[in-house]
Amino acid sequence: MGETDFASAATLRELGDRMVAFLSHKTAFDRLNIGLIDREAYEFIDVYVYGQNVAGRETGHRRTLTGTVVEAAIAAGDGTWAGGDEETLLSRFPRFGPVLESGIRAMLAVPLRRDDRVVAALVLASSDPDAFDDEVLQLARWVGEAASLRIVDLTG
Repeated sequence: MGETDFASAATLRELGDRMVAFLSHKTAFDRLNIGLIDREAYEFIDVYVYGQNVAGRETGHRRTLTGTVVEAAIAAGDGTWAGGDEETLLSRFPRFGPVLESGIRAMLAVPLRRDDRVVAALVLASSDPDAFDDEVLQLARWVGEAASLRIVDLTG
């Protein structure tokens, strides 16, 4: 059983920890969270959080998808990232305020699917505004795809 053996994780915590272990050897980030997507309520519910604290963004927190990096990732179809100064980020993602206050300057989000339906999202965050690029996005897509079925199984 290796750190990329996502399918055998017994708990969401174990799965998230394996994702962190794998990704931290490949790229730098300060925070990783997994959130379930409630399409009817148009909300994102944090079910796993690792790393840098963001006020109001703890495990169990629900928030609207409107104006978020996760919404942009879903609209893009296969993920997106954003980084830069406060003004640029807030103009693109109006709900980015609490994230900026925590020192985060870049986020990357990848929608996770089951049966062609977006059910969750993997989100990486960094204090480095230039932390993410196409290569990191591709890596996050691979990890998300590898873990998505287990996330759904563990969250019911």
